[in-house]
Amino acid sequence: MFELASTPSDLGEILVQGYRLGLQAFRRLFMLTSLIAFLGIVPTACLVWGAGDVPISWTYMLEHSRGGYGLAGILVLLVTLLLRALLLNRIAAAAHGRTETLGVELRKAAHVWLWLLAAIIVYALAVLFGMVLLVVPGLILAVSLCFWDFGVVLEGLGPINALNASHNLVWGHWWRTLGLFLLIFLPLSVLVAIVAAMLGLDLGSMSDTAATGRSVFGQTVLEMVVGAVFGPFIYSIFYVYYHDLKLRKQNT
Repeated sequence: MFELASTPSDLGEILVQGYRLGLQAFRRLFMLTSLIAFLGIVPTACLVWGAGDVPISWTYMLEHSRGGYGLAGILVLLVTLLLRALLLNRIAAAAHGRTETLGVELRKAAHVWLWLLAAIIVYALAVLFGMVLLVVPGLILAVSLCFWDFGVVLEGLGPINALNASHNLVWGHWWRTLGLFLLIFLPLSVLVAIVAAMLGLDLGSMSDTAATGRSVFGQTVLEMVVGAVFGPFIYSIFYVYYHDLKLRKQNT
């Protein structure tokens, strides 16, 4: 039986707790992380579908991202936000030993759906503005505001309040939070690179003579599989870390 810590933990303990939570809730989370991972590759897959061995460059990507691509991207975002709300609610329920019916989960997710859309727009604009300034402010904001969806879904906060709450929790633990990101995503990036090399998926540097439609498509499928399988553990670790940040905030 999983039990959330009642006192702040170090990163090693958080990784272990998150793994245990993800393992316990894996069956209920896997379908959602699979759908989220699939939707995440849809834009790129649509751009390179049928390209075969045609060289793919950023110019090619821009030229083929016209027409209904923008509308499709918005629909993908809306569905993904709904799934993320369902996912976070399921993780929170599992962490507290509860189970909820799909109807209850859908009502909760639908209730915060538009707030999530507003929050991610503000988050993206804030990070983009920081990147335009000197890059570093954008990186700082990307990390300090990263729990915007937790505030909206789990705390019932509005978009601005959720972003402020994330900033207040992370500030003072910014380097620690960045370290958690690196501990999670660097090994996964290495794993993807190794498997891609074994499969002969050489993306090069996305120059006009490097990546082909076939290799880009293969890479996106590989990333989808990794995201689906490891997603329950990644989201669970971040949930445990979010809980840890709240404990630290309470103790200050």
